[in-house]
Amino acid sequence: MFGSDEGPWNHSFRLEHKLGPRLNVLALIDPSPQRALAVLDAKRASFVRPAYEQTRVFDDVGALAEAVRKGEVEVPQ
Repeated sequence: MFGSDEGPWNHSFRLEHKLGPRLNVLALIDPSPQRALAVLDAKRASFVRPAYEQTRVFDDVGALAEAVRKGEVEVPQ
């Protein structure tokens, strides 16, 4: 999750720098999909683009679970 109504978070920063090209973000869960998509656009315009190219946004865990059940999202390893 990149943020909340209280303000933005950037917890991913440390992972992006530590893992570099090994990072592959399959999905984001954020109750504000518009905000998550805006952040993804910025991430995709930066050096970490490969990590976020295939990232899908879901507004809750149930929606992600349903997509995994349907085979629409890769099961995290």
